[in-house]
Amino acid sequence: MKLSSLCGSDIAFWETDEKWPTNFNDGASYPREGVSARHSNGAINAAFNGSVSFIKFGTWYAEVAATNRNRLWCYPRSPDGR
Repeated sequence: MKLSSLCGSDIAFWETDEKWPTNFNDGASYPREGVSARHSNGAINAAFNGSVSFIKFGTWYAEVAATNRNRLWCYPRSPDGR
């Protein structure tokens, strides 16, 4: 993928849920694999534009469950981002 095919605010990577070591198998994660709970009410993530932000668990899991393209499901060659 060319970086220009992604939205800058799309999330590139995040703190994976450390309770599931199998999620660390290849340097890539799917949003449904979850995020780390070490920060109490949310997790750190990084976007393709180079920014870093904090996302609350409610927001994260609402975007995971969404059926439309969003900043977590952002594969450019798919209508729903998956």
